[in-house]
Amino acid sequence: CLGGQRLSAICRVLATEYRLKRSGFPDLCLWNAQTKHILFAEVKGPNDKLSETQRDWLDILVTSKIDVEVCHVRDGDARDTENV
Repeated sequence: CLGGQRLSAICRVLATEYRLKRSGFPDLCLWNAQTKHILFAEVKGPNDKLSETQRDWLDILVTSKIDVEVCHVRDGDARDTENV
């Protein structure tokens, strides 16, 4: 799934910058057991914006080659996703 290098990148940030990065990690961790694929997702409601710490985490994950998406939830059935 993540592998040692990607997992260590997350742990390194938490170990070295815990006071600054203890929040903002994506809301969901989606795991497909059949394909062994992992995806992190940040969910945003109407009028909700990414915080600076959330943007930092998205950058950390993308730089570590970890799939991440921002999902914008709207009223009703409509939903937008944005690949990061």
